[in-house]
Amino acid sequence: MDLSKGKRYFPEQEIIQEMATTFDMKISKINWLMHSLNDRYRPEFPDEAVSIMKRAVLEGFEYNITHAMQHEHGSVVHIDINSLNSENIRGYLRTELLLDIQGDKEYSARRNGSSGGGGKTHLTFIVSPTLSDDMTGFTLSLIPYAEPIESFQEEIIILDKEVLFE
Repeated sequence: MDLSKGKRYFPEQEIIQEMATTFDMKISKINWLMHSLNDRYRPEFPDEAVSIMKRAVLEGFEYNITHAMQHEHGSVVHIDINSLNSENIRGYLRTELLLDIQGDKEYSARRNGSSGGGGKTHLTFIVSPTLSDDMTGFTLSLIPYAEPIESFQEEIIILDKEVLFE
């Protein structure tokens, strides 16, 4: 259900901070709540791939926005995160981040998937409307964002049988 009636609703970070203080909540949880008010688009087959190649380093991690798969009504943006000291990481990175796009249009982004391990992770975000092919007219950033833990309470399927390929 689209509670925002097609209009992207996302307050400025100062307002988010004030809400976090007032309601004693983490900023990442408030960002999830605000984001969940917005409409969702599900892409099918891409029309083309567009290189983005943006890089940032923060607190021992390298963040790379590599490319976007362009669709008729949206884009799927790919982000790689790598630890600069990955030999000391034995688990996986749990990212509580959301792609934020500020520009001449109102963009909506939502998490589409993630994978990784050993100090590396790959994230994808669905963005609508479609980003421009020349990658101008907007700025990209990652902001704190976390879904409530209840949404992670899904069935765990364990694959532990020998698989023979013929």
